[in-house]
Formats: sequence, structure tokens, C-alpha cells
Amino acid sequence: VSVPVRLGKRTYLDGGCSCPIPLHWAQEEGFEKIVVITTRHKGFRKQMPGQRMVNLYDDFYGDNALLLATLLTQEVRYNALMEEIDALEAAGKIFVLRPAEPIEIGRFEKNTEKLLDLYNRGHREMRQQLSALAAFLQQ
Repeated sequence: VSVPVRLGKRTYLDGGCSCPIPLHWAQEEGFEKIVVITTRHKGFRKQMPGQRMVNLYDDFYGDNALLLATLLTQEVRYNALMEEIDALEAAGKIFVLRPAEPIEIGRFEKNTEKLLDLYNRGHREMRQQLSALAAFLQQ
């Protein structure tokens, strides 16, 4: 749950609420080479929210039916998007950088040693993918 930010006469939330990975935007813009970077390993899919989260969404955003509907369907849309990303990656149409293994830290992790280890892991994994990424971008 994030706090809405007011800019001028409009109120905004994190864009990830409605579009976690702007793949379709990049395609519509006509980009020929698309690189997707995820924070989850291949095959990860989101679980549907429990009743507690549904109630929390309703408490915070129930006065905005479209936003509430968007939040309540985000897992289904995310999972469908990940299926599409996997298919496009398999076809060689996009390049995906993602962790090789599941991330084992929480969303609000404060242990700096764990965070540093994860950062270093990401750096190592990116270096391992660098030549494949360069080849994709040059084809």
C-alpha cells in the first residue's frame, strides 16, 4: 500500500500498480530491441491476494472503483505478462535479465549484509549475461 502523491490537480500512485513491466508500451513505441529486467527468477508467478489484502485495498482505495479493480486483478495480469515475456524470450524477440535463483530476502529487508550479498550476486549474474546481451543488441 503506497500513499498517493498529488501533483497539480492529479493524484498518482506507483505505476507498478497497473503496469509492472511496460513491455506493451515499448512494443507500441516501436522499439526493436527490448531488454526486460525482472527481480524474480524464471517461472515465478504471483499468488492471488488473501482476504486480508483485499480488505486493505478496499479500505484504502475503495472509493476509486477502477483503481480497486486494477489492484484486485494485478496478479492475474502480471502472471499473463510473464507468460508472454517467457514466450518472447524463447523466440529470441526480447532479452530478459533476471535472477538465476529465487531471491530469499523480504521486501523490507534491512540486513545490509544480505542486501550487499544480493547486490553482488546481481552484479555477477549480469556480468555472466553481458556477452549474450551484447549479441542480442547487435543482431
